[in-house]
Amino acid sequence: MRRSVPLPRRTLLARMKQLFGIDQANGEKCLRYPLIAFGDLSRDAPGLPADPELTPVADELAATGALKAADAVELVADAQARGKEMLVGCDSDVGGGSSAKVQYMLEGQRGFARFSGNLFTAPGRTLDKSGYAALVWKGTLDLKLFTSAVLCVRSFDRREYKLNITAASQATNHAIYQLPFVAQKVGEWCSVEVRFREMTKFVQGRESALQSPLPNDQILGIGILLADETDGPFELDLHSISATRGRFQ
Repeated sequence: MRRSVPLPRRTLLARMKQLFGIDQANGEKCLRYPLIAFGDLSRDAPGLPADPELTPVADELAATGALKAADAVELVADAQARGKEMLVGCDSDVGGGSSAKVQYMLEGQRGFARFSGNLFTAPGRTLDKSGYAALVWKGTLDLKLFTSAVLCVRSFDRREYKLNITAASQATNHAIYQLPFVAQKVGEWCSVEVRFREMTKFVQGRESALQSPLPNDQILGIGILLADETDGPFELDLHSISATRGRFQ
């Protein structure tokens, strides 16, 4: 059997525009474009995502006819590569007392990143205020065709986390757009939708007096932040972050 050859990157991006540039307000199923993902690869079918969450994503993309199966798989593989590039940080990097780590784990065929640690809000020797931890990917993305991000997460503590999206800003080089979320089911995997238009703009750590929509064609990074002013341990599992257009089902 002749193996399918992935499309050149420029052609692939053109097909993506064709695929996600359609109007899905008429009740069509909302497709997901994988941004960050953690998942195992099948040993029996090299190059194909074996993960129960990632496989449907690739199948949905291929089923539209706009992409070959190999190209849909390539998009998922790109998301997995971004997942491996995520970095963890917390206030201890600048003198605070919190701790944080990320562990890459596998349950069956489902891969995920476990973001955990301990928040300590007392001021440090060089800090007036402490108590934050973050898991961050830095890189450029053009998401102008999309209206929301969907996180597949599992929480064990019902704490309020925030999705942070860093974007270019003419006035300050970059700004951070933020929206809180709480996983509704403790200890169970669930999907959380974050609509770009509902995100709040922050500049240099402060809410901007001049709010403006997220420039989602100039993304510079995506991350999860915990800064809920509560001491104690935390634990959040992240399986994937996807972009969607229209209402997520």
